[in-house]
Amino acid sequence: MTPAPAPPTPGSGFRMGLPAGGVPPARAVTSLPFEAVKPKPGAGEEPPAPPEPPAEAKSKVGFFIAVGVVASLLAAAILVVLEAHKAKTDAYDRAQQEEVAHRAAELKLKLEEQKAKDDAERTRKEMEAAVEQAKKQAEEDTRRAVLAEVEAARVAKLPGTLLVATVPAGAAVSIDGAAPLPSPVRAEGIAQGTHHVQISLKGYDPIEMDSEVKGAKTTDLGSIALSPSFGEIDLTSTPDGLAFAVRPASDPKGKPLRTGRTPATMDDIVHGDYLVTFTRPGCHDHVEAVSVQKGVKSPVDTKYLDGSLELTSDPSGASVSKDGTFLGTTPLTLHDLTPKTAVFDLTLPGYDPTPVSCEIPEGQTLKYAAQILRRDRVFKPEEVKTPPETYESPQPVLNASQRKMGAEVVISLVVRRDGRVSDVEVVSSSDDDVARRCKAAVEKWKFRPATAPDDRTVDAAIELPFNFPAAPQ
Repeated sequence: MTPAPAPPTPGSGFRMGLPAGGVPPARAVTSLPFEAVKPKPGAGEEPPAPPEPPAEAKSKVGFFIAVGVVASLLAAAILVVLEAHKAKTDAYDRAQQEEVAHRAAELKLKLEEQKAKDDAERTRKEMEAAVEQAKKQAEEDTRRAVLAEVEAARVAKLPGTLLVATVPAGAAVSIDGAAPLPSPVRAEGIAQGTHHVQISLKGYDPIEMDSEVKGAKTTDLGSIALSPSFGEIDLTSTPDGLAFAVRPASDPKGKPLRTGRTPATMDDIVHGDYLVTFTRPGCHDHVEAVSVQKGVKSPVDTKYLDGSLELTSDPSGASVSKDGTFLGTTPLTLHDLTPKTAVFDLTLPGYDPTPVSCEIPEGQTLKYAAQILRRDRVFKPEEVKTPPETYESPQPVLNASQRKMGAEVVISLVVRRDGRVSDVEVVSSSDDDVARRCKAAVEKWKFRPATAPDDRTVDAAIELPFNFPAAPQ
């Protein structure tokens, strides 16, 4: 064990723990520092004189005090030296660390630069290799393309094959106007290029098309569906046996394209729109529209529905007959009548025979009320066949004043079947006296009687106008 060094003595020049050039040594203390803090005497007072210590005691106290002060100063100096040393050591360590970090950064930068150079060199070599590979590939592709073109040119000069099938089969197939062959067709030795194909079959629309044939290859047109040129009409009616006429819808009154009687079927009608007219004797025509499509059967049907008649008369009880056949008395209901114009005869004793003409509706009931007229009635002017005709007609006598003023008069009367006049009345007049004179004259007239539609004489009502113009002034 090494003995501890002796404590340094003041003024010896020893520098503990300091290298050369360190903290300079403390100077020797000649006086105590606390002498300056002694209490001052008060004003006007004399400072008390300190007691005089014994000379030996005073010498020891000063020595110990000096030793304590030196020790304190020495401790402070050591502390300062230690702190300075630590600061210098820390600064040195930081400098070493910064140096190490700087050298590490430089090394890292050099490594990165070297890596970049290595990467660039590797990339350059890879690009050169890729360019070389691409060049070789391009040369190979060019060589193959040239060979393919040569082969294609050789093959293109070879003939090809053309396949044509139709639905239905058996259609005539002509290629570039050559003799037709029945489908399906396999045409070999066809020169490469575009060829014109014609397909035809009776009852179907013809087809023309172009096809591209390539050298040494087979061109298949597939199954070509043919469209029928005609449609079909199936005609039926109720009842059967009705006459029909087929006309284009664009010319409904033109000449019929087809005629006949139902039932009938026509399978060669060109597609389009048509009108079919059905005719039943005594009935209205039925007109049915039909649209004919290619290859499709289009049904056309018509029905004539029977009608009914409810016939009444005033007065009732009249006998009803048709074509001489007695059917019953009114009121009478008749069923199952053909829908056409029907004529019936109504008779009743003491009354005129009355014909009835009516249109029987299809599938409906017609209500008809007939008015039967008495035989002895007075006929209206519109009911007679021939009107009454006068053969003796004396004119009214007017005085001078009446002739000068003029007048208009209307007289009504009934001409009996024996020619006599009755029921003479003034209908209108402009002068009452002139009207009286006209009535008196008419009562003396004589007539040939009117006749009814059945040529018998009948009582008839007529009106006679009288017009007496005024005399000029």
